[in-house]
Amino acid sequence: MKFISLFIFAAAAVTSTLAAPAELEKRGLSAYVCEQGNFTGRCVNYIPPWNTCEPFSALGLNGFQSWGPGQGTTCLWYTGGGCTGTQSGAVNYPGYTQVPGFWAFNTASFKCWN
Repeated sequence: MKFISLFIFAAAAVTSTLAAPAELEKRGLSAYVCEQGNFTGRCVNYIPPWNTCEPFSALGLNGFQSWGPGQGTTCLWYTGGGCTGTQSGAVNYPGYTQVPGFWAFNTASFKCWN
């Protein structure tokens, strides 16, 4: 009986140790977005739902000139609502201190994941 209890305790310890990195990775999902270039002006540190399309309006900004995904986060921008239309290339850390002009004025929706 002591052997079974010891085995269960050891298995639980290994399981919790293996689960920790995945939880930390999920917490790293973020994007730092600012209305002006060089991460100035009004900014938000947005934590989007994982791999879910979001309207640009979810950020609460009037526009954006700089976009910095957190380490390990990848984002895609889309010209249409519902993540339709033209898709950007992958936007990874450290992102853009000056977003390319087309995307600064034509992004309607986005999604991020890690």
